[in-house]
Amino acid sequence: SLSGTVPGLGIPYLETRPLQDAALTAAFENVPSSHDGSSGFTLELAFSEAVFDGTETFDKNQVIRDAVAVSGGTLRIARRTEQAVYNRWTLTVEPSGNGDVTVTLPATSGTCNASGAICTPGGTPLSGTATATIEGPSLPALSIADAEAQEGPNAFLRFEITLSEASDNPVTFNIATSDGTAIAGTDYVAKNRSKTIQAGRTAAWFRVNVIDDSHNEDDETFTVTISNVSGATIEDDTAIGTIQNSDPIPQAWLARFGRTVAEQHVTVVRDRLGADRSPGFSGRFAGQPLPSPATGAERPDVGSSPDDSPRESGIASLAIPPEGAVLAFRAPAVPELAEDERLAFRSLLADADARVGRRTSGHVLRDGAGVRDRPLHRVLAPCDGASAGRIDARLAALVPYAGREIGEGLSVWGAAGIGSGEMALAPKGADPVTAGIGWSMAAAGAEGTLAPGERLGGADLGWHADALWARTTSDAVRSETGNLAAASGETSRVRLGLRAAWERTLASGITLRQSLEMGLRQDGGDAETGHGLEVGGGIGIGDPARGLTMSVEDRTLALHEDGRSAAGAWA
Repeated sequence: SLSGTVPGLGIPYLETRPLQDAALTAAFENVPSSHDGSSGFTLELAFSEAVFDGTETFDKNQVIRDAVAVSGGTLRIARRTEQAVYNRWTLTVEPSGNGDVTVTLPATSGTCNASGAICTPGGTPLSGTATATIEGPSLPALSIADAEAQEGPNAFLRFEITLSEASDNPVTFNIATSDGTAIAGTDYVAKNRSKTIQAGRTAAWFRVNVIDDSHNEDDETFTVTISNVSGATIEDDTAIGTIQNSDPIPQAWLARFGRTVAEQHVTVVRDRLGADRSPGFSGRFAGQPLPSPATGAERPDVGSSPDDSPRESGIASLAIPPEGAVLAFRAPAVPELAEDERLAFRSLLADADARVGRRTSGHVLRDGAGVRDRPLHRVLAPCDGASAGRIDARLAALVPYAGREIGEGLSVWGAAGIGSGEMALAPKGADPVTAGIGWSMAAAGAEGTLAPGERLGGADLGWHADALWARTTSDAVRSETGNLAAASGETSRVRLGLRAAWERTLASGITLRQSLEMGLRQDGGDAETGHGLEVGGGIGIGDPARGLTMSVEDRTLALHEDGRSAAGAWA
């Protein structure tokens, strides 16, 4: 009410005005500071005055449930704290996880008849929004680390899963592998598990087995993923597993194959430089002599002239019989060479050269195949245990060479060549994987005869020294039957030796040839390395009447830092 005097008249007055209704407000009380992520919790919703008068016929608790919003959980119950009091409700909320839970009662912005509106019986709407936040539990963070392993028998990757701190409750999760460049069943064993880190512990392990094979591949990867975590937050749910290749094949095999081919070419070059160059033509087919285009009386000597000036002479040959070599190696001290390995090489040979004075130049054209037999552990095949298999290779090569006599009984020579072909890895019962291969070599040497007075038992004594280098490469292959990474293998050899040779002709005309040799060698590169003592010998039989020749040579590393090998040849 207001009172006063009317101005100018002096008449007193009293004015009474109705008071406006006070604003309706709400607040959450007795709110817990946190929840455990699984159990329900309670809090109270209090209004500044009653929002019902008790005469309403609808469900008043349902009106409150409809008006309250919950994020991070679910409102399960809303009932009056006291039965006859309409300004306080007790709410029960169930969290949906370990995150924070927020409970909100929004202000009423429309009419009191709108859905979710809260008003007093006199029509005063809720004037402000009430909010409460209940923090989630303090959970440890879960993470998984990358892992890697060298490919090999019984190899596996071990992934470590860790918690940032120990938990009072078990932490559970699912974990599974998925392919990347590594393929399940071929490179590793797929796995899908449910795991638990028990209360009080901070780590667990996840093991994935590697499938071994015996061929080079690029490093391969797969993914391990964690999901459905309970009792911890996720810091890092993905790890990469890397399978690192450690197989000695084909690198060591490539090196041996390239060395064998190079050694054969060195032998051929030395033989050709010392071949008979008598003038004229000679040849045999099926053991029978071929007719000469001219007799010695009809045809001038193409190797010399009356004034002894240098003239040109030449030689050409084609070797079609099974000329070849066998190389066997055993090195118990080297794990990847713990079993015997046999490399067989057979070839078709054609060559030609020309000599002018003391200088000789020519080339060798060779088409050969090499075979390697040894157990191959699950080569390209998704199976358990080891399976037998083989590697086949075919190489065509061209090797130009040149030599020169620089003194009595002393000559030097050099050769360089290139080649190409194919290599096939063929596991037993599976399709082979084929890759192209390339080959290159360089070699040089010198040899001479010892003084005539140093003959022993009628033997021709001589010495030789040579050095060679060879490099063999294989192409990368990715196919349904398997993968091969591009690989290369290099090898080198330096050798110094002595040789004694005997030759005797029997009354029947058959010629017998024998030889012995001994020397020191140094091997380097991607196969066997170190110093060695090399001994060898050979025997040959020739029947000029039938045009037949046969020879067998064997060379053995009697001592070597890396093991022992033997090489033989027949022609």
